[in-house]
Amino acid sequence: MSLKDEFEELVHGADKVGHWMLLRHFTDEYSSYWNPETHEAVGGPARLYTDTPIEVYTASIAARSAIRTQGLQLEEAAAFDEGHIKIFMNADVPVAKTDEIFELDYAERTPPTIVYQATAEDAASGIVCPKERYKVQYILKYRETGGQVAYKVALVYETVLR
Repeated sequence: MSLKDEFEELVHGADKVGHWMLLRHFTDEYSSYWNPETHEAVGGPARLYTDTPIEVYTASIAARSAIRTQGLQLEEAAAFDEGHIKIFMNADVPVAKTDEIFELDYAERTPPTIVYQATAEDAASGIVCPKERYKVQYILKYRETGGQVAYKVALVYETVLR
C-alpha cells in the first residue's frame, strides 16, 4: 500500500480518525485594512484570504527539554507542549507558512458549513464556527518512491484569537 493510500485510509477509512479544520490561506494581495503609509493593518488582516474546510488528522508534539540545576545533573528530562501540534493533510491542500488553521470540532463525513458567529452554530446540522487558531510554523512533505508528494504535515502552534 502506498503512503497516499495509507493516509486516505487513516482519515477517510473504516476507523476514520480524521476531522475537519478550517484553512485560512492568505494571498499576496493587500486588504482594505492595510495602510501603505504606516505599513500596518488596522481593524483586520493585512492580506486577503480564502477560508476552506479541510479534512485532517492531528497529533500532539512532545517537546523535549533538559533543565540543569547543578553541573551536568538533569532536573527535568522531558516536557509536553500542548500548544504545538502536527496537522496531516492531503497533498493538494494549498497550505503556506503565512496561513492559519482553525479547529472546528466537527468529525462527520460531509463537509461542514462555516459560520462566524457562535450563536449561529448548530454542530448537529453541520453548521460550525472556528474555534482555536493555529499559525503554520513549518510544512513537511512526505513523498512516495519516485518523489510524488503523498501528504503534507503542517507543524503549528496555537495563538490567541483577537
